Amino acid sequence: MMRTALLAFARRVHFIEDRATVVERAVEEIQRVTGVAWAAAYTPADEGCLTRAAMAGDVPFEIPEEVDQDDPALIELRAVRGVVDGPPESVLVGALVLPFVVAGRVTGLLALGPAAEPFTPAEREILGALAGAVGLAFEVLAVRALRREVAYWRGRAELAQRELDVVHDVGREPQAMRVGSDLF
Repeated sequence: MMRTALLAFARRVHFIEDRATVVERAVEEIQRVTGVAWAAAYTPADEGCLTRAAMAGDVPFEIPEEVDQDDPALIELRAVRGVVDGPPESVLVGALVLPFVVAGRVTGLLALGPAAEPFTPAEREILGALAGAVGLAFEVLAVRALRREVAYWRGRAELAQRELDVVHDVGREPQAMRVGSDLF
């Protein structure tokens, strides 16, 4: 059941059009399907850390709002680019930590609280694949946003060029056509 439900969500996640909705639905689906006590998603912030973007379940008070870029869990994620258990020195100690990996880079993470039963290696692999799908969905949305921005600025540049052409053409009018000329 878990495998089927999570893989189905991994296929659908690429059709969600809003970044916030992607992480909200991902943590809700993982928490619902796996039965973990809580799930949280962390995405990049401007300060170089990861900020908690969504959560589901009973997230304990001690689970942080931010994870520093050099937190032991993030260092381990970057080293293995796979599912890890939150190390004792990490702010995510005891959590199952799933990376968003895109083009070989860790771009965010999902942290899962305790489950009734430990996850099998196959279940950890499925959860890792889902996290990868969420990370890829983020990249797709970022590319779409950049395409919209490029189209906007291309339109602005074309309008500016047309205005410049008009100004340039006005400067080329024959002497006889200029206002104030004796020949007009």
